[in-house]
Amino acid sequence: MGDPKQKKKSLSIGKLLGASGGTIVTLLVLGGVIAYNASGSLQGKIKVWLWSGNDTLRCSGDQVIKINGKTAHTGGQVIYAGGSCKVYLTKVDFKGNSGVYLSGNAVLTVKDSKIHGDQSHGIYVGTGGRVTLENTEVVGKSAAIYVGSQARVTVTGGSLTSNQHGIYLGSDASLTLNNVHVKGSSAGIYVGSKSEVVAVGGVIEGKLNALYVGSAAKITLEKTKTIGKFYMGRGATVTGRQIDKIRDTIKCNGTTEMTLKDKKVSLRKLVIDASGHCKIKLVNCDLTGRPASIQARDHAQIHLVGGRYNGRKHSVLAYDYSIILVSKTTTLVQKVGVGGDLVVVSRPTIDVKAVAAELEGLAAKEKAYKKGACDGFLKCYKDNNSGGRFDVTVYMTPDAKGKITKVKIKKLVASRKRQVRRCIQEVASEKVIEGFGGPAGKLWCRTWGSRQGFIESVSSRSGFQYDKTPKPKGIQPLDLPDIK
Repeated sequence: MGDPKQKKKSLSIGKLLGASGGTIVTLLVLGGVIAYNASGSLQGKIKVWLWSGNDTLRCSGDQVIKINGKTAHTGGQVIYAGGSCKVYLTKVDFKGNSGVYLSGNAVLTVKDSKIHGDQSHGIYVGTGGRVTLENTEVVGKSAAIYVGSQARVTVTGGSLTSNQHGIYLGSDASLTLNNVHVKGSSAGIYVGSKSEVVAVGGVIEGKLNALYVGSAAKITLEKTKTIGKFYMGRGATVTGRQIDKIRDTIKCNGTTEMTLKDKKVSLRKLVIDASGHCKIKLVNCDLTGRPASIQARDHAQIHLVGGRYNGRKHSVLAYDYSIILVSKTTTLVQKVGVGGDLVVVSRPTIDVKAVAAELEGLAAKEKAYKKGACDGFLKCYKDNNSGGRFDVTVYMTPDAKGKITKVKIKKLVASRKRQVRRCIQEVASEKVIEGFGGPAGKLWCRTWGSRQGFIESVSSRSGFQYDKTPKPKGIQPLDLPDIK
């Protein structure tokens, strides 16, 4: 008669194979282990039919996995998909050490589901993978979704939550979000270099950073709320950033561009700290901060349209290579404080791109001129057995060919001061600024720290101070009588 259970299982397999539309199948049953030679779609159906949900479901080759309405809890990965496998999940509830792992050219599509990775990632997308999520909740310990280099992920609706990164995006990857809530304890989204993120609506929040953006990455936000700070790498860009409530200093760097309108904020610190080519336009804002409401440095651009700006001593602080544009309808309660030489404060009628380009050229010259400015000074302390705390600032004036012809030493702190001073004077006099082509100015270096036996702590700074601040074409820096 045979085993009734085995007969029932054989009949079920027969029905399953009958759905293949006449596909020729070779099936061998040996002690519960099934080997088969069938199409990728049929192989996938057999795998799903046999899967208990208590261990990892593996998919490879050109297999197609379709799962609807299933709950699965495993001690490892719930699904592992490699090769060119395609996985379709609808209304599933998966939980494991990690949820779904994709490698190779695998493709994942998920709708109306829950995927939890308790010890690792909710979803791991390997290099070149493709993922589409719709109205799905994904939770992971290290990341809700890990996106490898050159992978592409699209998420519509739902939520992505993690104890570290809501989403970790590798280099040269792509992420599209539509009305998604992303939350991470470290960062909402970590964006690798040269990757691209487009977010429409939704919320991105992180306790440390809403977005941590690597070099040359591009972020586009459209009506997306962000909670947390932004970290911007060199050459990274963010457009469309919106800020509802300002409770802490807004730090803007990289090539971020943002506009704030009608904000009234009073902090016991800077309201805005802009650097690294950041561009901020403030429209009809009322900002009060300490020591100023706004600080701009390192090529940042601030455009004030209307509004009122106040600080303890300065309304705005501006440092090297920054540009401050002030409209006639703007009220500056305190002065614009300027540090360094290359700062432009002007009305917004100037050609900003041309001025910024000229400042970039001057910055490049300074970087080249100051190379090696501090070389040899520490050795003067060592050779003369000068221990303890030391500090020296040296100004060096070059001739037209870059040869140092004049040396001025200020603020010398040293034991055996006379010998150290003589040595520094000789070392500085031997310096030549390679490739010097003006404008005229002074090379400077400050070296400080301490020496106790073989233990040294040394710091240094250097630069090139122009005798006469270069004036970008059409601009008279600070030559605005109605700006304090």
